[in-house]
Amino acid sequence: MNVVAFWALFPVSIAMLFVLIGGVVSAVRGSVIIDENKVVEVGIFKSKEIELSKIKGFRSNQYYTHLIDRIPRGSASGVA
Repeated sequence: MNVVAFWALFPVSIAMLFVLIGGVVSAVRGSVIIDENKVVEVGIFKSKEIELSKIKGFRSNQYYTHLIDRIPRGSASGVA
């Protein structure tokens, strides 16, 4: 293997490894909490929250349920 190619691809492979590990940890540690007044999706990097009064409806397919806001903000909030 060429030395230049090795040093060019080494940081990319390390970054991809961290992204893969972060995705697995997020899938295992993430959760959805339905409270009296809101729905909260908790992940390792960020959390999403929506009040029940602001939910217009929902769409669901085989894998996901998407909550639709009353006030459109560009896209629906996806809660797994």
